[in-house]
Amino acid sequence: MSTLALELQRSVPRYLAQRTIGRRLPGLLAGPISSLRLVHRESPEAPAPGWAPVRPLLSGICGSDLTTLSGDASFYFTALVSMP
Repeated sequence: MSTLALELQRSVPRYLAQRTIGRRLPGLLAGPISSLRLVHRESPEAPAPGWAPVRPLLSGICGSDLTTLSGDASFYFTALVSMP
């Protein structure tokens, strides 16, 4: 079964484009230069017997994700925090 997923593409050129162009034209942050994509992915299989699939009704994006997309993220805690 296929499901919709938000996928973050880690790319230095895209990050730099978001940082420079996004400040002048913020509408492009959700367009062609965005690192975030809405994609179709196959639903994952249960990793072990006894596990049950869960289908979320709602989801969201936290503030730190938005700063990453806009190019305003701080690299101060980069060594302590992992990217998705």
